[in-house]
Amino acid sequence: MTDFVPQNDLEQALVDGKKGHLPMAEFLKILLRSPIHILSGAEPQEDGSGFEPLIYPHPEEADDRMICVFSSPARIGRFSKLAPYMMTVTCGEFLERLPETTIGIVLNPGEEWGFELRSPAIQSLLGSIRKARTN
Repeated sequence: MTDFVPQNDLEQALVDGKKGHLPMAEFLKILLRSPIHILSGAEPQEDGSGFEPLIYPHPEEADDRMICVFSSPARIGRFSKLAPYMMTVTCGEFLERLPETTIGIVLNPGEEWGFELRSPAIQSLLGSIRKARTN
């Protein structure tokens, strides 16, 4: 793996998780509370209208689409040319706003220190969160 200097708690969790030093459940807790940076082709408004996320097809599943999200503005790189606006929100809040479709997220797309959550995993995770809130 290349030299990667974590810039925040989420990036440190990515490193620790990939090295086997952090259980998946703990990584997901950190991911949900961490800010993520999402590019948009149009300027998003306060209420979320106008938001046009950068979406890529899943490389292995033709029907799945992935919203590109980033752990730090420094990780956006070449993608800034594809969508000039950025929205920052916690990952948990963003996932709760996603419609129940075949859309997932890919954190730091194309990078060695990335992570993806496909739609079924997102729906399962959100179901667990909702269940925990009612108990």
